[in-house]
Amino acid sequence: MKKRSIFLLAGIATLYFNNTYAQEKTPQDSTRTASIDQVVITGNSNPKKKIESSTAISTFTAKEIQKQNPISAAALLQRVPGFAVETSGGEVGNNLFARGIPSAGAYEFVQVQEDGLPVFEDGALQFANADNFFRVDNSVSRLEALRGGSGSIYANNSPGGLINFITKEGSNDFKGTAKLETSTYGLMRTDVNLGGALIQDKLFFNVGGFYRTDNGIRKTGFKANNGGQVRMNLKYVFDKGYAKVYYKKLDDRNTFFLPIPLVQNGNDLKEFPGFDSNYGTYSYRAISQLNIPQAGGGFFNRNLEDGIHPRVDVLGAEFKYDLGGNFSVINKTRYTNINMNYTGIFPAGGPQTMADFAKSEGITGNNYQYSLVSNGAVVNPAYVQKLGFWAIDKQMNNFVNDLQFNYKFDKGNVTAGFYKSNWKSHQYWNWSNILTTATDRPELLNLVDTSLTPTSTGYSKTYNGVTDMSFLVRDSQIQGSLNDLYLNLDYNITDNLSFNGGIRYSKDSYQQLQT
Repeated sequence: MKKRSIFLLAGIATLYFNNTYAQEKTPQDSTRTASIDQVVITGNSNPKKKIESSTAISTFTAKEIQKQNPISAAALLQRVPGFAVETSGGEVGNNLFARGIPSAGAYEFVQVQEDGLPVFEDGALQFANADNFFRVDNSVSRLEALRGGSGSIYANNSPGGLINFITKEGSNDFKGTAKLETSTYGLMRTDVNLGGALIQDKLFFNVGGFYRTDNGIRKTGFKANNGGQVRMNLKYVFDKGYAKVYYKKLDDRNTFFLPIPLVQNGNDLKEFPGFDSNYGTYSYRAISQLNIPQAGGGFFNRNLEDGIHPRVDVLGAEFKYDLGGNFSVINKTRYTNINMNYTGIFPAGGPQTMADFAKSEGITGNNYQYSLVSNGAVVNPAYVQKLGFWAIDKQMNNFVNDLQFNYKFDKGNVTAGFYKSNWKSHQYWNWSNILTTATDRPELLNLVDTSLTPTSTGYSKTYNGVTDMSFLVRDSQIQGSLNDLYLNLDYNITDNLSFNGGIRYSKDSYQQLQT
């Protein structure tokens, strides 16, 4: 499948005034002035102050990020006006919606970047939300979030916004930060960042990252979050530009929390009997192991404690050179490789009484018997719950290159660029359903039809608590290729009035591969 897209942005102007007042400035005034005077680089080729930008942009410095101490990238993005961020799933796997643009979720129509290139080209692939592959730590220098405007000219798939996490670089001053954080729910986290000069004014380095272990707010019976990442870069500066190389390694594991049962009484919501709505979850240790036979032989094994577990390797480079005569060129390139195991519990409807569930399985009357898988004890739970035990494996890679030429003149600048991206995603699904007690510490249940003998067909409705073994198995691959051309003009009509306009032509192709 091939697709051609043209994005046109023109006629956007901004009018700003520089007024002088007689009264003294307050600390709040100074802070506000410092904010609007910050220089931004996202969504334009010529760094400019926020007050001079023709588009709405929010920025967060490293100090501001540390002050907010977000538990995830999505939690930080909740602070950006114009974005609605749904974070109920935990640290990752969250959804971001741009104001005015209908979306199914994930990071559709908003591109998440790291140092000016996408974390992954498609931020809305199945079970591959962009925040699965990015973490905020002390190595982040600042966040720039652009809403609309020139974002769709400088980046693919970004009519709703462009989010750019910019990482720290070294300087002539050798400096670093170290933070040890502890809190309730078993949280232990350490963040470290160190940067400086290997050769004064020439060669600089920066290395940083974090490691965190955390039980999670909801009681899973295991470590809900466990892992970390490291980033490093090396930058060489010369008379007419610079060259930079960098590497990132992410290996983190996070539990994905899904809906819990509640009782609705009119407009009021109350706790479901036996389920703690504040701290309970179906993602519990007693049901965390899955071991089922497969049609082709062998067994499929999965551990819920692995959660969403991405292992990400990123290698990139950036080069800028002054060609003379007000011309300059900048090229950014990156290769990303991702291996991710995704394991989660997805409720299949609401809780049911023992009789109702038995009836749905074809058992008549009271000819049913429930027992615990753990010890075989016969039990009579008030309610039972059918849960989806979903296992997904994804192997993904993405090569991207952005070549940009810029011409600067007295009244503004013109930018022309060519963007190339190739990506591939291979996914394997193996989904089963399990039967448990409808409690916040669920236990696996077996169900039998007592009207039949143990040797009769249909006597047992479960296999070690599994009601539907591998009911959905899918092995699929897709690859995409993007070739984009873009042109943008920034023009200062007067000292207080500026114009920004641009066009982007995108030729995309997608192919379903044989597996």
